[in-house]
Amino acid sequence: IPSLITNVHKSQTLQAGETADLTLMLPENTNIAKSNYTIALSNNPLLGIEKIVKSLAVYPFGCGEQLLSSTMPNAVLQRFTSILTDTWIEKKTIDENLKAWLEKIYEMSLPNWALKYWYDDTQGDIHITAYGVRVLLEIEKSGTQIRRDIVEKAVNYLIANYVKSEWIEKAESLWAIADYHGKSTETLLNISDLTAGFTPATMKRHELVAFTYALVLTNPEKYTSTIDANIVKIQKLLETEGEWDYYYSRLSDMGEFTQLLMDYKGDSKLISEYILKMYSQDWESYWYSTKTKNNAFLAFAKYIEIYGKNSVNTLAATLNESRAQVTLGEETNSYKKEI
Repeated sequence: IPSLITNVHKSQTLQAGETADLTLMLPENTNIAKSNYTIALSNNPLLGIEKIVKSLAVYPFGCGEQLLSSTMPNAVLQRFTSILTDTWIEKKTIDENLKAWLEKIYEMSLPNWALKYWYDDTQGDIHITAYGVRVLLEIEKSGTQIRRDIVEKAVNYLIANYVKSEWIEKAESLWAIADYHGKSTETLLNISDLTAGFTPATMKRHELVAFTYALVLTNPEKYTSTIDANIVKIQKLLETEGEWDYYYSRLSDMGEFTQLLMDYKGDSKLISEYILKMYSQDWESYWYSTKTKNNAFLAFAKYIEIYGKNSVNTLAATLNESRAQVTLGEETNSYKKEI
């Protein structure tokens, strides 16, 4: 009789001197005798991330958004291979995947410089073009050479169509343009104030994330008051707005928002809270969209790059009435025991 293999994950953050009592709610009819249990302690909340990074390696794709989202995991894997020694994915495999899938992305570029949604489309799509620009730039940041001419032309298309775009597309376009041009964004759009026309009080969650991220990438000093106010509002929207809005899920927006906070050098405690919320998900499941998974894993990679080295901590664990003590530092930063 086939057996369903289920992973149950539970985590908790402990301060010095604190204790934890973790109770696992196992599915009905679980075979206790054949089950494996592991307790792990670490000074980095992303303990064991290398085990689930491999789930990014294979994803199907069809439309332009799926193609972009399916190419991105390989760039994410590149980020992880540079900061982790055991991702279980060979660099050769990553490079081959990127080379093949980048060519498919380039084939989606139209003569008017936009990216199309479906292969047989004859018109471009603002959403896909903006997303494509950010995906290609992220792939470049991860160490792979891209066709800058494709990106530059796509950005020029977004600039040319910025004024007549709908507000959600305008926010997405602004984010992509700012990711490419940085502080030159205002000049290129011929706008002295990027907040003109936007009304944060009435904006949807993802639109506000995209808009705020654009301000962070363009000129965080100039737009500090707006960015700070938007961060507070986004926090509330992550709790109150529905799970799905247009293309964007709550976890996907949380991943992008967490990256925004890190680029803005925001509250490290708040950043860690969102990292832990996202990490508690079962990322080996195909329940999550490629886009959601990409955004979460990019946040994880950036978090490790920024906060990977913590001060030494000494923790003690009691397992089956036996006590083990371990010092967590930069060289030996985790403790695991199977029971």
